[in-house]
Amino acid sequence: MSERNFDFLSNSEYEDLINNFESYLRHGYPSYFDVNELEFLLDYHLDLDKTEAVLTLLKLSDKLHPGTVGIKFRKAKYLFSTGNLDEAWELLEEVESLEKSNAEVYLIKGMIHVMNKKFKAAKKMFEKAVDMAGDELEDMYYTIATTLETATQYKSAIAYFKAAYKLSGGAEPELLYDLAYCYEKSGNYEKSTDYYKKYLDRNPFSESAWYNLAVNYHNKEKYQQAQDAFEYALTVKPAYLPAVLGSAENLMQLQDYKQAIVYFKKYIELAEPEADIIAETGEAYYKLEESKTAQQYYLSALDKNSRCSEAHHGLGLLKYDEGKYLESITHIKTALKHTAYNPDYWYSLAISCQKINFATEAEKAFKKALDLYPYNPEIWVNYADLAFSTGNVKHAIKLLTEGDSFNENTARIKYRLAAYHLEVKDKKNAISYFSEALRLNADESNDFFSFYPKAVHFTELRSLLKNKQ
Repeated sequence: MSERNFDFLSNSEYEDLINNFESYLRHGYPSYFDVNELEFLLDYHLDLDKTEAVLTLLKLSDKLHPGTVGIKFRKAKYLFSTGNLDEAWELLEEVESLEKSNAEVYLIKGMIHVMNKKFKAAKKMFEKAVDMAGDELEDMYYTIATTLETATQYKSAIAYFKAAYKLSGGAEPELLYDLAYCYEKSGNYEKSTDYYKKYLDRNPFSESAWYNLAVNYHNKEKYQQAQDAFEYALTVKPAYLPAVLGSAENLMQLQDYKQAIVYFKKYIELAEPEADIIAETGEAYYKLEESKTAQQYYLSALDKNSRCSEAHHGLGLLKYDEGKYLESITHIKTALKHTAYNPDYWYSLAISCQKINFATEAEKAFKKALDLYPYNPEIWVNYADLAFSTGNVKHAIKLLTEGDSFNENTARIKYRLAAYHLEVKDKKNAISYFSEALRLNADESNDFFSFYPKAVHFTELRSLLKNKQ
């Protein structure tokens, strides 16, 4: 067997053997070690990742015991660990031909396949390794799982983590954490949440588990539950930076901007923040309509990184609010130079251009925003209003019909479609859209009549509204 059990050595013999090798490195004696001793020393130094010692041992092994299977196997392990995959594979093939029952040979061959992204081939090797693992089966499952996890093959890793956990009889709670993490990375937030909760039942003082649970809730838009989990993480470790920042950003979603600022400031105090975090702090002040303070943070972010798109966009919004639309456009275009795939930036550019009748440029910006994210009804409505304002009512109807397909339960789109159909004297469709909009949100009917005052003259619409009231 190339994998040996070294139980024949006592603790003192372990130490003596290691000391003897240290003496050999310093003085060149003792100059002889038997095969068992060399295999032990190779395993010991491979585990410690002591490259120079391993190379010395391999040279000594070639001199004292050339061609030994166990030594070849450990040389293959060394070559694998240093990224020499082809050479490692050749040696593993030799070892396999001489010793077909070594589970770790198949394990390492599977790992090489994973590194070469040959996952089907890796699966076959891993199956052989599992079949031969014997008493080491739980460790084998775990090693395969972590290998696949590192290669972002999360769904495959889950199966092996589950097998390891089952075999452990639930004695290894860290496997629950691994399962939760893999489910999170594979996008199954429900399962991930369940496993994080199970892990936290066993280990309630894990700040990272509370943080990851909070992130799951945040991703599912359960922002209050996310905040509770962030707070638990900070109770365990008050200066845990991921949770400090996570709290700040989550509170932005809860529209608790004052408290978000508290956490942003705490993060800035504890860390060396990137420019985008400083800009996010500015955004919180912007939401509170504290424009001067917001501007200070945006400018501070740009001092740190002149390419900070969040800061340029924030300044663009401030200039828009001031009615300085050309300056707004300049800032937003600068933001887009550095972050071209943000639909919010394109939308901000569109409405700024719309304000100063840059219709062609506004239309291009609206199109780009919707190409990137068609699920914001406000963009569709404003784009359609641009077409409507230039007399192209049919195009406005076409746009909002498409927008309605992406945002089916949005009353505002349906109210607009009702107005546009009235404008082209299509009363049937106008009544249909108005009726649907009323069902979804009767309160928004006031906005409908403000946008299209002529609608008050249509008795059918007034009757529908009266019946709704």
